[in-house]
Amino acid sequence: MNPPHFDNERSPTLLPRVASLLTGGAYLAYLSGVACATTGTPFWLTTLLVLAGAAAIMAVMVACGVKLERQQGPVRRFGLSTVFLITIPLSIYLAAIRWMLQATTPQALTLAQWTMVGVIAITFMLVTTILLLHLVEALMWLAVAGQRHVRRRKGRRGLTSPTPDPKR
Repeated sequence: MNPPHFDNERSPTLLPRVASLLTGGAYLAYLSGVACATTGTPFWLTTLLVLAGAAAIMAVMVACGVKLERQQGPVRRFGLSTVFLITIPLSIYLAAIRWMLQATTPQALTLAQWTMVGVIAITFMLVTTILLLHLVEALMWLAVAGQRHVRRRKGRRGLTSPTPDPKR
């Protein structure tokens, strides 16, 4: 029996998940290229750092989702642990911005120029967060679909254990 919140939903299609995987991967490659060109760091090292940051941010997103899902009752509390989890992606974003600003050695910027840097940084943070949410959802869907595929293949070959009797 499906959980109650899945009863009336259709199974998601493959196309949006593949699009999320391709878009997320392309965006991370784009970020690596921008950071590589800005900082002068080798592309392989920049890509490794971008992937590590993205993996950490996606892990925090999953942890927040699990934490919110486990809370019982109609009210979901926003506690200190949630604030701590949210500061992890923020610190990763701010570290990346600092890394890029230090590499470009900006001269004395005016208030308008600093405002523009802030707007661009916030825009990149929001776009990155949205794309990483889609990417982590697609990766989780891919993992579940792969697990189901393996179970079906084992079931066809008679390799699965017998199903337990629900009356016990």
